[in-house]
Amino acid sequence: MRLIESQGDNLAWFEAPRAFAPAQGTWQAVPFYHLFGSDENSAKAAPVQTRVPEAYVALAKAEADRLGVNEGALLSLNVAGQALRLPLKINEELGAGLVGLPKGLAGIPAAFSGLSVDGLQEAAQ
Repeated sequence: MRLIESQGDNLAWFEAPRAFAPAQGTWQAVPFYHLFGSDENSAKAAPVQTRVPEAYVALAKAEADRLGVNEGALLSLNVAGQALRLPLKINEELGAGLVGLPKGLAGIPAAFSGLSVDGLQEAAQ
């Protein structure tokens, strides 16, 4: 007696996902975790607050070159319905189409992982 009948070889959970291909003018937000500041409880402790980095946006060098911006440039972007103005940090570990944001830091939306980012450009001074 069989409790589960075979449906053949077409099992959806074994299919590889499509290759990541962001739409023109959009990026996908990915979280960057920090030893100090990403945990909401420890970030409130006075000794830890001195070690928490300032909020920033991270891009791969190729993405920064394409936008014509350098390390430290002030960028504006929209994520999770919130407009942000953050300094740029170049990160070679990021792939094309990805924007890194530090998780848990002040001024960064609480839930942004995997969301679409648009309006990424150098901020007007």
